[in-house]
Amino acid sequence: MDHYKALGVARSATEAEIKKAYRALVKEVHPDSGTPGDVERFRVLQNAYETLSAPERRRAYDATPTTTPVSWTGGFEEPLIPFREVRPRRAAPPAQVDIVMSLKEAFRGGELALDVLRERECSRCSGRGLDFFGWCHPCGGEGFLRGYERVVFRVPPGIAHGAVITVPTSQGGVIRAQIRIRG
Repeated sequence: MDHYKALGVARSATEAEIKKAYRALVKEVHPDSGTPGDVERFRVLQNAYETLSAPERRRAYDATPTTTPVSWTGGFEEPLIPFREVRPRRAAPPAQVDIVMSLKEAFRGGELALDVLRERECSRCSGRGLDFFGWCHPCGGEGFLRGYERVVFRVPPGIAHGAVITVPTSQGGVIRAQIRIRG
């Protein structure tokens, strides 16, 4: 289910709008509210809020395709996996992070190691989401696997607010870090 639809907000909703919608909906179905609430709906709302309220998780969620596979068999189960909609292969989006530092740290520069959420192409299906038997199980048909990668950013001394540092990853992609100077 789409997390935005679950909370009844637009994809462009702010964190405050997401929080407000979550709090209003969860009051109706919370298991401790005294009225018999829908526990499964509560879990769906909680999962949607946890995903959309964290900027990094929201970016990862927004980067995943929104189409769902459709069975050509009319919904009837068959002994073999039926043919399904084939999604076009997509490139993994470049990861983007913000590095927030003080004016003193920006003046000095240095190195910063961060664990960055990355998508890498599934080696079993080569990013197609399908293997010989149907949907690729390791990637769940998405074509990409998610995981964290430790990346070392070298910040040059005297870097300016808004500057972008590009770092290559071990998988051949790039990660962009935008510098934010507070104070």
